[in-house]
Amino acid sequence: MKKVIIATCVVALSAALSSTAFAESRGMGCGLGYMVWKGQKGILPQTSAGTTNGTFYNQYFGMTVGTLGCSPDYTVMNNVETTLYAEVNFDQIKRDMARGEGEYLSTLASLVGVEEADRAAFYTLTRERYAALVGSAGITSTEFLNNLGRELAATPALARYVA
Repeated sequence: MKKVIIATCVVALSAALSSTAFAESRGMGCGLGYMVWKGQKGILPQTSAGTTNGTFYNQYFGMTVGTLGCSPDYTVMNNVETTLYAEVNFDQIKRDMARGEGEYLSTLASLVGVEEADRAAFYTLTRERYAALVGSAGITSTEFLNNLGRELAATPALARYVA
């Protein structure tokens, strides 16, 4: 029994330490640990986030498919709220993008951090580049946010809104 407990502790510690290889400038990187401990600073939250990520190996999944605050590509503001909002309201966002205006598009712009002075350019971009942003019928909200990141990065007036 002692051997099992010791082995479990060694595996958990190894997993926690290996997950720090994926840490970004925000300290905890991404993954379930990042989402649970988001906004907290210090050694305890970072250690706990790393342990959570390492124990469940969720960062690998998150980076592969672009969930849990991770992205294999561009991420708009790398923000959990933006990702969740886009996921829940994706159909309404697409409708507003096609029109170039609307409450859902305005909220998305706000979550992305687009300043009021740049909103018209953001709305125009989403309307004019609609096909590039949501091209296929089966596109996910995460793929959409990655596409939006690419389009923002390619637009000099809006490039600063890409993390």
